[in-house]
Amino acid sequence: MERSTSLQEGTRGDDRLSPALRAVGGLREEMDQARAVLALAGDLTGRHLGAEPLTPVTIDEFDAALDAAQDMVARRFQAAPHDEDTPRLLALSHQISHARVNLRQAQLVRRSEAMAGVHRTLDALRTVESISDLVRLAPTHVGKLGFHRCMVSRVHDASWMARTCYVRDDPQLADAIVAVGRDGLRLDHQLIESEMVRRRSALLVRKAQSNERVDPGFKRVTCTTSYVAAPILAGGGVLGFVHADTPVDGREVEEFDRMVISIFSECIGYAVERLHFQDRLRRIRRQVQAFSNSVPDMLDEMIAANEDPRPLPPPTAYLRTGPHPAPSGRRRDGIDTLTRREIEVLSHMAEGDTNARIANRLVVSEATVKAHVKHILRKLGAANRAEAVSRYLRAV
Repeated sequence: MERSTSLQEGTRGDDRLSPALRAVGGLREEMDQARAVLALAGDLTGRHLGAEPLTPVTIDEFDAALDAAQDMVARRFQAAPHDEDTPRLLALSHQISHARVNLRQAQLVRRSEAMAGVHRTLDALRTVESISDLVRLAPTHVGKLGFHRCMVSRVHDASWMARTCYVRDDPQLADAIVAVGRDGLRLDHQLIESEMVRRRSALLVRKAQSNERVDPGFKRVTCTTSYVAAPILAGGGVLGFVHADTPVDGREVEEFDRMVISIFSECIGYAVERLHFQDRLRRIRRQVQAFSNSVPDMLDEMIAANEDPRPLPPPTAYLRTGPHPAPSGRRRDGIDTLTRREIEVLSHMAEGDTNARIANRLVVSEATVKAHVKHILRKLGAANRAEAVSRYLRAV
């Protein structure tokens, strides 16, 4: 209690040195708090450590700056332990330590959320039914992994072509980014993206504005300071790229972001291969279905070709086995061209039986009966069943 009282007395008049603990905020909030602590350390020690409010830096750079600030405070305290600024230095030391802890905790929360987002993305990609939908939805899913902007592009014939883009709360900027690369950029050694084709691994590009290998058009439109990118691998080759950055979060992308985008692009590649194989299976299924539908006709043709071609028995033979006699010597209208089985089917047709009933009586499939009927109509030159039956009855 005595220490808390002295700190409060020593910090009276400077609210920035309040020693009260607070809950951990978001990563951007904690970075802003860290910048404020660094600015305060500069005021008290007379040495500023950079990290201006609008200058994005990495978490590691923040940590190094806070560590340096803590070291300066310690040296200042050791040099004059009974100075009037001692209570303020102690409070500042406390805030520096608290800022470092909160910054790392916020980073851990952000990473945990990103990994959970990867799992949700995997579940979502399993429901996508086409590659076009996959390309359209992919950038939005990247936005759910903690990135502010994402672009998905295609690689074809040594060219890199932008296809879709997501920019949080700014669809017009997304369209402008796609417009830069819609017509395609040549993937020669001058573009840093060519490294992804050659190495087939993700990139972490820092100081993008001063990097001569970053495309000038994208630098101008995006104003990005750093970004991550990963190849989409499918079928043993590079199908496309995924680019992402976080310009409004007040931080540079880091190695963890490169790992996240690499995992995501790998998932996209698997999804593309799954959709490709599904499409092939559908085509094979249609071919098998078409073949299976043609099998009965093929069998009927074989049966018809091998039936007994001997002359028909006398009409009395049919009169003994069925209600309708076989054709007589009168006008035959092509009846003589029919096989025994076709005559039998035609006689049942004359009785008014359906194809299903004829199939049941002859112990054959309905498809076989349909084939016989088709052959009967063709041989007799009949337009329909009724005409075929009429010719049969005239012949008896």
